[in-house]
Amino acid sequence: MNNLFAFQIVPGSDDLLGYCRSMEEAVTEAAAHRMELIKGRELGEDDDEALQPISLYELRLKPLTLDLLLPVLNQQQELPEALVEEMTRVGEVE
Repeated sequence: MNNLFAFQIVPGSDDLLGYCRSMEEAVTEAAAHRMELIKGRELGEDDDEALQPISLYELRLKPLTLDLLLPVLNQQQELPEALVEEMTRVGEVE
């Protein structure tokens, strides 16, 4: 497995992502997540501005090695930062 797919948890921000095995799963998960955000807004939890689309990404992963894992295990680097070689935006869910 060299590729994963991801979607934004907070629309408009890449700080926190949800990860999936396939693009289809990422679209399904992102759409369900967006519906939950919309429901929350309808309940008055956060309605100050329009909800941005949720971006979708394809992630190419680095080969897993001990040198790659050691900084993660020693809490010197976050796992996504260590593993992701390239992140390409491939779409969005509105």
